[in-house]
Amino acid sequence: MHLYFNGCSITYGAGFDKQQRPGNIYPYMVSDYLGATHDNFALPGSSNYTIFMRTLQALQTNDHDLMVIQWSAVQRKWLSPGPNAYFFINGVLDKKGFDYRDISFSPKQMKTFKKTYHLLNHDYQNILDLCDYIVTLDMLAKHKAIKLIHINGILPWTKDMIEWDSNDLENSLSDYTKELLDFKDRDDWEVIQFLKKLHDYISKINPYNWVNMFNPWSSHWTDRGPQGHHPGVESHKWIAEKVIEHLK
Repeated sequence: MHLYFNGCSITYGAGFDKQQRPGNIYPYMVSDYLGATHDNFALPGSSNYTIFMRTLQALQTNDHDLMVIQWSAVQRKWLSPGPNAYFFINGVLDKKGFDYRDISFSPKQMKTFKKTYHLLNHDYQNILDLCDYIVTLDMLAKHKAIKLIHINGILPWTKDMIEWDSNDLENSLSDYTKELLDFKDRDDWEVIQFLKKLHDYISKINPYNWVNMFNPWSSHWTDRGPQGHHPGVESHKWIAEKVIEHLK
């Protein structure tokens, strides 16, 4: 059996030196349990779009028996100002500037740019796009008779996006969903309208292909890697056990 893993830095094994990863991060743990070999195509900083595209390409080769896809933060974007030049935007407002040929941003300009970009790059549409990525991969995997399962690495979505009480929105929606829908500044009918669209998109996803759909792995990180950041061995054991349990 040959396995495929994809995701961001947490599946890549950030927090561990290369020689420390075998046996200590979940792709190795799952592969060892199954007596399988594996490829790990996860890369630090990956957006959900880049995870989707890498997986799409891998599905076309038909080289794997099982594919495990870990999804990341919804607001991440990679921009490209030129050939082989990349500009990463995530939820962290760092203090670095950016220079590429005749393009130059000071740290202050970068902070302003990222804040502005995040205002224009709302999680609502990113979640809808994510649903399309997932449904597309599931359909293609099914067509090619390849088992594909999903891991919620650090997705913020919550189950109330598909199960809510129209008569008690205040108490049936999570804080994240309320923020996502500008709950305080909208009438109930508007909130319900947007919830219905979320419901329609998310409901297209097969929940049986998920290890932890609304239970993000990041909520169960109990330790850090040897380098002092990202999930450690025990946290990797947690998700490895969930994957193995799902496969039984």
